[in-house]
Amino acid sequence: MKRIILLMAVLFVVVGCGSTPNQMVEQANSLKATNKTKARTLYEKACAQSHVEACFQAGLLWQNGDMPSPENTKARNYLHMSCDKGYNDACVIIADMWANGKGGVYKDSMSAKEMYETLCARKHGKGCAGLGKMYAKGSANIKRDVQKAIELFDQACNFGDLDTCVGLGDTYAKKIGQEESYEKAKKYYGIACDQKKSDICIKFATMVYENRDGAEKFIVIGDFLKQACGIESGEACRRWATYLRDEEDIKDREKALTFFKKGCDFNDGEACFSYGNHLLEQANESLPNLKKAYEILEKGCKNNSSTACGTAETVKADIDEKEEAIRAEEERIKQEEAEKAAAAAAAAKAEEEERARLEEEEKAAAAEARKEAEEEAKQKAEEERAAEEEKRAAEQEEKIEEEEESSSDDVEDSSEDDSLEDDSSEDDSSEDNSSEDDSLEDDSPEDDSLDDIEEDEPKNREDELDDILDD
Repeated sequence: MKRIILLMAVLFVVVGCGSTPNQMVEQANSLKATNKTKARTLYEKACAQSHVEACFQAGLLWQNGDMPSPENTKARNYLHMSCDKGYNDACVIIADMWANGKGGVYKDSMSAKEMYETLCARKHGKGCAGLGKMYAKGSANIKRDVQKAIELFDQACNFGDLDTCVGLGDTYAKKIGQEESYEKAKKYYGIACDQKKSDICIKFATMVYENRDGAEKFIVIGDFLKQACGIESGEACRRWATYLRDEEDIKDREKALTFFKKGCDFNDGEACFSYGNHLLEQANESLPNLKKAYEILEKGCKNNSSTACGTAETVKADIDEKEEAIRAEEERIKQEEAEKAAAAAAAAKAEEEERARLEEEEKAAAAEARKEAEEEAKQKAEEERAAEEEKRAAEQEEKIEEEEESSSDDVEDSSEDDSLEDDSSEDDSSEDNSSEDDSLEDDSPEDDSLDDIEEDEPKNREDELDDILDD
């Protein structure tokens, strides 16, 4: 047998080159549930390189019932290899096989007792528990000793065998009404609870609630449930919240809500229902609050709370109705704003058109006013020019008349002188005639002067008219 084991070890060393034992064990662990054969091969390779846990796992995978078989022989060989290298869990399985005659071996109480004693001396809980069971039952080679069994079970619990702690708790819980049994049950359940066995925390808290009296029981219940809640047991959080909500001795609604929320966070459906129902009561028809309540209730529904499912369905219908009303109102407001915008645009356009029309009218009026002013100025200029011409003509005519009158007076004076001269001397008649001729000649320059005035007057009037037009 030793030769076979040695040959297998050499073979696995050669085949297993390329990966470290730890890597092979990690790979085997990932394959164990889906490919038992491949996982077992990897464990064997790692075992060949002295990985004691790999030897233990290979032994477990070779086990095949309780009858003698090649598989069970291989299983025991690997378990012995692991145990011989100090892997206590492998030693426990071997001792259990001997104690109970299973795994393809004959019952061997003494070998089992020796193995259990070795393990218990190493402070391995299951070794003490196995030895305690042998004393509790008794056999041909071992005398029954209940007290020693209890002591060994206590050691097993203290050395970390939580199953034994729970078993002791169950034993004493049967007489939980008795103070001594209650305290021992509390002790052993408490050890298991401290080691994160949340189901045991809940179990003992329920026992206390149902079997103990007085307000002080809630101190113990709270300790166990809050501890379990602290290790993410949603059920424990919800149970403690329920007590805080309903029990008069410890009623505290705010704390209850805190624990209901924690329970929901840890996916307890009923905790979600209770917390969501509280949010629903506080929603006051506010859509955001209703949505928050619905979210919690829906989570409760997904975590198997039928009451949460029913309430969530009702809340969802309410939310849909409100959202539809909001959408309709938003659409109405949008339409109203669009109409206002269109009306404002139309009014602005009309105002712009009116402004443009008024500007055109103002421009036209200004142009007309300028035209009228120009016409009026032109007419006034013409009137002033005509008046000036009339004035000049009148002045010229008056001047001519004055000149004519002056000329006429001169003629009359000359005639009188001539007449006097005729009376004084007829002989001088020829001279007088000559004088008259001279007089007539003198008058001709006056006629020439008048002609010059008449010729100059039109020219002067044209100049004046040009000056007026220039102004």
